[in-house]
Amino acid sequence: MNEVRTNEFGFRIAAGQSGPIPPGEGTILFLGDSQTTAVQVPAESTYVSLIERELVRKGWAVKTMNAGSNGFNTVQEYLFFRKLYRQGFRPRIVVMYVTNNDLFEDVPELPYGRYTVGPDGYLVPLPPDPARLDLLRRAKETPPPKPNFWLRNSAILRHVWYSYRILRTPRDVGGWVKNTYLRDDLDPLARQRWELATAAIRSLNHLVSSYGGTLVIAVHPDPIEWSDAYYAKVIAALPELSGRVDRMKLQRGYRRIAEKLGVQFIDMLQEFPSISVREFRFALDPHANPSGHRVIASQLMKGLERIGVLGRPSDSG
Repeated sequence: MNEVRTNEFGFRIAAGQSGPIPPGEGTILFLGDSQTTAVQVPAESTYVSLIERELVRKGWAVKTMNAGSNGFNTVQEYLFFRKLYRQGFRPRIVVMYVTNNDLFEDVPELPYGRYTVGPDGYLVPLPPDPARLDLLRRAKETPPPKPNFWLRNSAILRHVWYSYRILRTPRDVGGWVKNTYLRDDLDPLARQRWELATAAIRSLNHLVSSYGGTLVIAVHPDPIEWSDAYYAKVIAALPELSGRVDRMKLQRGYRRIAEKLGVQFIDMLQEFPSISVREFRFALDPHANPSGHRVIASQLMKGLERIGVLGRPSDSG
């Protein structure tokens, strides 16, 4: 169990961390979803905190900001940064940390965060939907349901419930793999999804570059991509997906967008360490464990240095 603290902007912070947010120079802001928020590990064990400590150790006077938010996709991350930008944020570097479900919305049809794509290929925010805002207001006013008495007080029933969840895992994993890694030529939604991701990154890069900042894209290294053993197990459990899955769909797709738009891209799989899946993520949870966050931080640090966006240590003072 981890205590999760956030500041007034919704950024995850460590216990005892306080003080004003630096406006820009010497700051790196990380946009992402639950892999970045990382409520599964202590705040000081997240890759964002680890990178800050490593940068300071190497001589950079820098502050990292964890702007991850559970469930966000590429479009929502742009809309969030747009809000921060209008509040005066000017990070020197913005890292969009992409995960493999960022091409689609975890929570579709929200009343806010609506948008369309303009003729110039940029995202255009739309006003909130009044009817859905009213539904959300009424939902917030509804008292939360009481926890199930028997699940709270019976270890046997909890084990039965968890066993049921485990039995459902192959089916849930199958749906996730199909929705995430299905080859683009077989996915009727692929073109629309990639067009939206491109529009979001184009719009984000426009804001970041407008004040001289640098946008960097990095795609989370999922075990599907780097573990042949794990991938073989997935296909063995889901033979109907054999030949229909593109393991590198997200890595190649976001690299293609970055190159098209002139945005920096970090190859998170370059010189990836030889580790097991258990060393990288939790057993029944797709999120990185503390060891996995150390791997992510190391890969990102090597990537930031490789593409040269950090400059010299004295440049960040």
